[in-house]
Amino acid sequence: MNPIWVDGDGALVGAGTLNRLDPGSGPRRYHRALDRLRESGSPVAFASFAFDIDEPGSVVVAPEEVEHLRSLPVSEPRPPVAIVDDGVDAWAKGYERAMLAIRAGEVEKVVLARQVVVELPEGFDPAATATYCLLSNT
Repeated sequence: MNPIWVDGDGALVGAGTLNRLDPGSGPRRYHRALDRLRESGSPVAFASFAFDIDEPGSVVVAPEEVEHLRSLPVSEPRPPVAIVDDGVDAWAKGYERAMLAIRAGEVEKVVLARQVVVELPEGFDPAATATYCLLSNT
């Protein structure tokens, strides 16, 4: 896993996994995540939290190595990897299920996400991926 965090013209790119922490669920999950990160001694971590505080699935990853890119090279956006599954079919099915649940009064709000599965080529460059993502979303 190579997490990437982009902010403005720079990025942090993580490589490898030093620690992988499960902060659990509930209203104190952010505090537990921060406490566990401090205990690990890692200077930086990447986190993803479940939307619903009562659902499992949140994770905090402290990478083995972190590269701080102070500026991203400007290049033509191009996919840096081969897309195996763009996630559109699964997203469309989730959308249909969500609309049925809303119409039935089972839920009031749904947040959908899409997973894209890719094949990484030999010599994969996370910095190029950060550049591609940044330029593709501006």
